[in-house]
Amino acid sequence: MQGVRDQVSRGDPAALMKEELKIHSRHELQKMLQELKLDQVRIPTGHLLAAKVDIGMNWNQCRKLRSTLTWHAGKIPEKEIWVKVGGDHGGGSFKMAFQILNKERPNSKSNTTVFCIFNAKDSRENLNLATSRFATEIKDLQQLKWTCQDGNEFSLRLFPAGDYAYLCLCLAENHKKFLLEGKGNLKLAKKYHNAIAPVMFEVPIDQVVVPGLHISLGIYLKLFKLMESELHDIDLKLQTYLSTVLDEGEVTKEELLADEHLGKFKAYVAAIDEARGLDEKADALEEKLEQEENQLGWQAFTDLVEPSADTNMADAEFEKACSAIKDLCVEKDKLRKGAAELRQKASVKVGQGPITSELDPALQELHVQRQAYHSGSFIGNHDESIKKLTAVITSVVTDIMEKYDDLPLTLVPKARETAQKYRQLFELFASCHKKYSHAGQMDDSAIDELGTAITAFMTYYREKVPNGSVPIKMHMLEHHVVPCVRKWRFGLGFLGEQGLEQVHALFNNIGRTTSGIADPVAKLNSTLKNHLIGVSPDHTGGVPDPVPRKKRKEN
Repeated sequence: MQGVRDQVSRGDPAALMKEELKIHSRHELQKMLQELKLDQVRIPTGHLLAAKVDIGMNWNQCRKLRSTLTWHAGKIPEKEIWVKVGGDHGGGSFKMAFQILNKERPNSKSNTTVFCIFNAKDSRENLNLATSRFATEIKDLQQLKWTCQDGNEFSLRLFPAGDYAYLCLCLAENHKKFLLEGKGNLKLAKKYHNAIAPVMFEVPIDQVVVPGLHISLGIYLKLFKLMESELHDIDLKLQTYLSTVLDEGEVTKEELLADEHLGKFKAYVAAIDEARGLDEKADALEEKLEQEENQLGWQAFTDLVEPSADTNMADAEFEKACSAIKDLCVEKDKLRKGAAELRQKASVKVGQGPITSELDPALQELHVQRQAYHSGSFIGNHDESIKKLTAVITSVVTDIMEKYDDLPLTLVPKARETAQKYRQLFELFASCHKKYSHAGQMDDSAIDELGTAITAFMTYYREKVPNGSVPIKMHMLEHHVVPCVRKWRFGLGFLGEQGLEQVHALFNNIGRTTSGIADPVAKLNSTLKNHLIGVSPDHTGGVPDPVPRKKRKEN
């Protein structure tokens, strides 16, 4: 072939080859280069040194140009590569991604690669349809060996991560029991946590990581709801004493409604007069009823002592009196019920009373966000800020008591007790959260401290909230966090779902550049391609921006 080129080109085969290449499209040429592995740029160490000298790069920029692996001071076995695989629904789409954990910053955006995305709910049917083609690959990856350029071989260990609902779809034990013990009978499915279908991915059960982030968010929300419920009880007690305050006459209704705290009872105060009118009518009927009952009793007594000659007439009069009394009772009960319904309908709702209504503004001042959906669950990690919330309780109640002497002073110690209890609960759980949510390495002493902190929190919770339930996330905290950390020797931030949560915001940003594409499938495909270009090692390697130096503060 080379001889033919020499003859045809008359001694200039390179020129002929250029003409041949012009026949192919740009896409075909790029594909050829990829197949020949000529589209990659490798930077040798010597060139890096030259880049530092000639271009003026600092060592931090040079290090970022090299994609090196780490075994985190031996915490990852020498011949293993750890890969985290997880999924989560957010921003209108479900995304599955993987992270190589043998990196200095395993949870960084540049180390998070999304390989599956669809715009639908994360139901089991949708997940199976979208991820079934990956199930075999994930199973095979755990049996394969990766050979690096120096000839060393490494095995791959996969760690599924995600929220609790997603992880439940990956568990196999309950399904095995359902088949063996329940004989696959759907009527018995509840006994086996409704695990009626096999797992999506065959991964050892001890490699399914406890979802530390969702445990924290769930327990914070649980404690907040308990605190809000107890504070609502104090709001209702304040509400019941409003009639007493108004009856004393020292405070007018207008003055009461103008108060920044008690003004929250505006609807209830407006209903007091109307309900009181119904009660007064019921009181009048009760007096009349008492008179009618006395008269009926006297009539029965006289008929017994001096029987009437016309017994039929006497019986008719007695029945008529009984019917009138019955009608009075029905009308009185109707008025009482109407007054109670008025008060109940106008009663302050949870989160609207003088105390509970101060919680959300206080959260906003502390920059703690709550979702407008999902039961008002918290967004992000705010373990320090949320403890300061309890200080609002005592200050509001004390302020109200100082203004109105007729209110019971017993509410002040009750409010202080509630504030102290939940401050302690938040502090104890914050200690647990700090000890397990990070991505650092953990030795035996750190793990023992974590176990002690969890025990202290759960003991105090059961002591102070004796009737409180222990939801599944508290159970996982108490019984599964420490064994998981002790086995893998890392905080849950390293193996858990925290690093995968950021892909939703990342894809929202990328989606803005593809918003002009009409076809939804093409738009999603373009968004995913843009993401892969940004994280693929074959497309990275530009000179990183230098890290700005911290300026010293001048005195």
